[in-house]
Amino acid sequence: MRNPIYLAGRVVQASGESLYEPVRISISCGGQAIPQVYTDARGRFSFQPKCRPLLALADASVRSFSLSSGFGQGLTTATGTANLGGCELFAELPGHWSTRVRLGLVTAPARNEVGLIILSPLDNSTGRSVSVSTLAAPREAKKAYWNGLRALRKTRPDFRKAATLFERSVEIYPEHAPAWAALGEARTALEETDRAKEAFARSIQSDPNLLQPYDAMIRIAAKDRDWEQLASLAVEYLKLAPGSSRVRFYSAVAAWKLGDIPRTESTIKQMEEFGEMDDWPMSYILMALVQERRADFETAADHYERYIEISVDAEMSSLARRAIYDWGHLQVIEPRPVTLARAAQPE
Repeated sequence: MRNPIYLAGRVVQASGESLYEPVRISISCGGQAIPQVYTDARGRFSFQPKCRPLLALADASVRSFSLSSGFGQGLTTATGTANLGGCELFAELPGHWSTRVRLGLVTAPARNEVGLIILSPLDNSTGRSVSVSTLAAPREAKKAYWNGLRALRKTRPDFRKAATLFERSVEIYPEHAPAWAALGEARTALEETDRAKEAFARSIQSDPNLLQPYDAMIRIAAKDRDWEQLASLAVEYLKLAPGSSRVRFYSAVAAWKLGDIPRTESTIKQMEEFGEMDDWPMSYILMALVQERRADFETAADHYERYIEISVDAEMSSLARRAIYDWGHLQVIEPRPVTLARAAQPE
């Protein structure tokens, strides 16, 4: 018999203000945020993790990777414990950065309390996480909007009910940007992607400074591997919130996928300057790929080694070790001590 694993905690703002919108809780186990659940009205959350995080960025080789989110079944255990060492839990609210809770050994069937996650505004952000259009909305539009948010905040969100309520809100007040954005989120969860995009576009039209619709469309573009759209959205988002390391990383990935090597390198160098690379370990892989393309194998090996040092992704780390070993064997770099997986060792 397998028992489910549950994680629980609470999100608060550093300012002490109440959360105005539901906040998405995500897990990262190697660089990419895997969305899990929304907070309730008091910022609380409790959920069974659903993800395949260690494979989230890996393709068949170090030279190619994707941003597919890899949702799977909820985490269960037959032994009563599970090891989430190397994984981090954090909150995602556009225009804010979150403290991260490093996970470790978790148990079942009890809830594993992770404590507080604190949100703070990004520096130099002109984008908003709350729209002034909500203040101007008629009472009935606000009521439908807030009832829709309650449907999203349930332990098991009712996305169909939420979508209906958000549709009612924008029908009453077509300029209600947060309701359009929330409608897009509900439609995304219902796998109505084209209709979700329409809602996000209406949100941006109503309030170009609201970050939520850009954030959601970035996630859709990454999932769909629409690299041109991802690159364009990342540019617009970073104009509004230049402190977003996550979107900067997505921008670098899009540039690499589009074959824009100079932009890939300049974006990763920005991340290095801001001290963001360790938060996004795959940025070291990207920089290694750039240096490999330029035949600077020593520098590429340095970046692979740093990735191996901080990443928990055994598969990608094994591929990085293989590259370092092969370069040493071919004498394009000075041989370095690396441990290969048994299956990868030459005969």
